[in-house]
Amino acid sequence: MKKISVLVVALVFILLFANISMAADDQTVTVNPFGLLLGMLNGVYEKSLGNQNSFLVAGNYISYELLGNKISGLGIGGGYRSYLGEEDFSGFFAQGTAGVSFVKAPGVSTTAFDVSALAGFKWIYKHGFTVEAGAGVGMTFGKLEGYAEFGGFSPKLLLSLGYTW
Repeated sequence: MKKISVLVVALVFILLFANISMAADDQTVTVNPFGLLLGMLNGVYEKSLGNQNSFLVAGNYISYELLGNKISGLGIGGGYRSYLGEEDFSGFFAQGTAGVSFVKAPGVSTTAFDVSALAGFKWIYKHGFTVEAGAGVGMTFGKLEGYAEFGGFSPKLLLSLGYTW
């Protein structure tokens, strides 16, 4: 129940900060509901800049166990996406993102910075239903004392559901 509540709160939060525009299909809000299985919730707001480019604003929440201890945190980031096909706001894309996360574990906390590159595809269906899928790589700069597994190079997977208007 707690995970569903966090998902609903994240959706409301993202929608509150999304500017309402009269232009068709130039804004998207997505969440990664499958990340909840791993203790992560990611939400992204995307705004078209025209000419097959857009900017991204992202927020995330993590809460999972590592080495038997609970790790939790909040993060925010931004990015730039370029669509590689004929359509302006859907199809194949490449993106780069950067962010900052505030993470804590029993007796220790840290601020971590991350950068990532990702390639993927965005589908927009009738009535604005949106699906995004992709893969890439990321690097986290930060150290959580006592947790050698925290930080460093990692694969990135994207499978998000959302709404485009």
